[in-house]
Amino acid sequence: MPQTETAPSAAPSPPAPDVDWADVQGEILQPYTDDYAAHLFIGFADAASGKAFIAALKPTLSTADQWQSPAESHRNLALTFTGLTMLALPDAELASFPFAFRMGMAGRAAILGDTGESAPARWDGPLGQPAIHGWVLISGVSEAARDAAMAQVEATTAQCGVTILHRELAANFTGQGNRTKE
Repeated sequence: MPQTETAPSAAPSPPAPDVDWADVQGEILQPYTDDYAAHLFIGFADAASGKAFIAALKPTLSTADQWQSPAESHRNLALTFTGLTMLALPDAELASFPFAFRMGMAGRAAILGDTGESAPARWDGPLGQPAIHGWVLISGVSEAARDAAMAQVEATTAQCGVTILHRELAANFTGQGNRTKE
């Protein structure tokens, strides 16, 4: 019987990382297709107010393990380097972040091409300023769903002594799940 050659087998795949999807924010993996959004840029009064806000908001944040269950609204939180500094993280932890993140968007404006009409001095409100400690993304399948979720986040900011420094509302006018600035 003639011997046939077989193609070499592919290298074995590395084992999948053991990820707790309930500990990963939903928008990290793929964007939401909600038609309405709000972007709240926040500032902490001090470390205690920031930590209280994060603790209160955490149970309401949308996680990656929820993708199989449609929701009326989603919430996510991002922190700036000045926000992490305000939370009094140890210096060694702060130093572990990439230099670009520590510089912030305004600090990298020239590198990113944000000059002239796009320079940080021309950005809306306090955007690009050190006072921005975080960003809360709220999205909803309807304007009412977005607004209800936004009201809950606003109540949490007030209870924790966190200030909403700037707000952007967005809506998709084409019904295709893409956000555009109002």
